[in-house]
Amino acid sequence: MTSVHIPDEAKFVTGVQAIRSPRWPFGKDTFYKMVREGMIKKHHPYPGSRPVFSVAQIDKLYAPSSDN
Repeated sequence: MTSVHIPDEAKFVTGVQAIRSPRWPFGKDTFYKMVREGMIKKHHPYPGSRPVFSVAQIDKLYAPSSDN
């Protein structure tokens, strides 16, 4: 599997990009479970397009804890 670099200025990524990126620590099953549970929302840039996902929303799920 090839890792995918997500630049900081990216607004949206595909599911495959999110899963392959070392930026977020989840696998395919976990990612799509979070989508089904509404933790990560699908966005469709235009009718009939493949869904994309907000980088900012995913980053919020994995913000470093301030407890350290």
